[in-house]
Amino acid sequence: MSQIFDILKRNSLLIALVVVMVLFEITIRATNHGSMFSPSNFTNIISQNSYVIILAVGMLFCIIGCGNVDLSVGSIVALVGAIAGVMMVNWESNIYLAIATCLIVGVLIGAWQGFWIAYVRIPAFIVTLAGMMLFRGMALLVLDGLTISPFPPEYLRYFTSFIPKSRADAFGLTLIITLILCAGYIIAVLYSRFNKIKKHYEVEPFTSFIFKIVIVLVALLGSGLLLANNKGIPVILILLAAIVMFYSFVANNTVSGRRLYALGGNEKAAKLSGVNTNFMLFLTYVNMGFLSAVAALVCVARFNSAAPTAGNGYDSANGGYPAPDKSKPEEITAKAVHTLDLTGENIPEGTVISLFSKSSGINFFSVTWTPAGYDPDATIPSYGKAVETQTDFMTYFTDKEKFDVTQAVEPTVPVIIKYNGDDEVTFVGKGGSNPKAIQWAGERIKL
Repeated sequence: MSQIFDILKRNSLLIALVVVMVLFEITIRATNHGSMFSPSNFTNIISQNSYVIILAVGMLFCIIGCGNVDLSVGSIVALVGAIAGVMMVNWESNIYLAIATCLIVGVLIGAWQGFWIAYVRIPAFIVTLAGMMLFRGMALLVLDGLTISPFPPEYLRYFTSFIPKSRADAFGLTLIITLILCAGYIIAVLYSRFNKIKKHYEVEPFTSFIFKIVIVLVALLGSGLLLANNKGIPVILILLAAIVMFYSFVANNTVSGRRLYALGGNEKAAKLSGVNTNFMLFLTYVNMGFLSAVAALVCVARFNSAAPTAGNGYDSANGGYPAPDKSKPEEITAKAVHTLDLTGENIPEGTVISLFSKSSGINFFSVTWTPAGYDPDATIPSYGKAVETQTDFMTYFTDKEKFDVTQAVEPTVPVIIKYNGDDEVTFVGKGGSNPKAIQWAGERIKL
């Protein structure tokens, strides 16, 4: 009985999250609003969660290392995205050169802020708050206050495509990869446990160990089935897995990672032990700038545009867009704090992976499920006679009734009507809107 209570205590947050998800699913099905666990919605969760996880990993290291956060990440995303848009769209530069330039800019921004925080010892709150305003203004200057789109298809495929390319092969290949991952996970955890026992290290109780393995395998198999029934494995998921695994390895298995934990636990003691605390603090913010640049590249690919307002509220879980109910969303920082305390003490093992799983689950509820009847593979037809030839924010009037198509797509994303000259209009996405979703909305306008 004591072992059962121990398992429940160790996994209380995970169990609570599962219970809430089940309750949401029951409620949604009871009201005939589809399902939270539909394959398309699961893919949407991965897409919407991608930049959140990338930024949260960097923020986690800031909290571990110095107990502070970076308030400028949203503005860095806007500035780096603006540079990417100007280079790829306006200048038509080589996409690899543009990507490299954006990453270098992110590193330089991180180094600039890290210098003032680590060596001049200006509080991180002040430095990053100033950076938030400075880099936002620079993004407005680079874009001249305008939105740039669309991005080259060869760039988008690195962040928005799926493996395999053919949807017909998606089910079989995705299941094979899922089974390989399950086998690899089992081998890895068994090897780790036997290695600890061999060295006479303390290991967790066998019952808790088996319980954790079962939960992870169920999650992997369930995720694999959902992806297999949609379009396969998103490329962005591979990038996320690589980032999470790399930083998890750095945090738990490298000298730099252990020094970072020591810095967060007691900076004076770490310095007396020979750790170059200033340099470690500097590297923490350099890394945050780099990951902000990576998140910017993911964001502009997801929305297929670079906008000066991008990143507004990117310390929040809804991607910079206002929450539909105007309630205050969870902060990325809170996702990191959810995994450890601000003093750097009592930090659990596997913090980065824990952050990944918990932030994914929390953000699950902020994703609207795909509307019934929406065909993601449909083409964009033309509809009816033109009432307005072109507007910046598409509002269509029919039979004296106002229909705002943006409510069916992305909040605050501008859309235009393209006038064809033959008393017809075509719904065209602008600023990153999904034109196929616009078509879904357009079909419901009674002309």
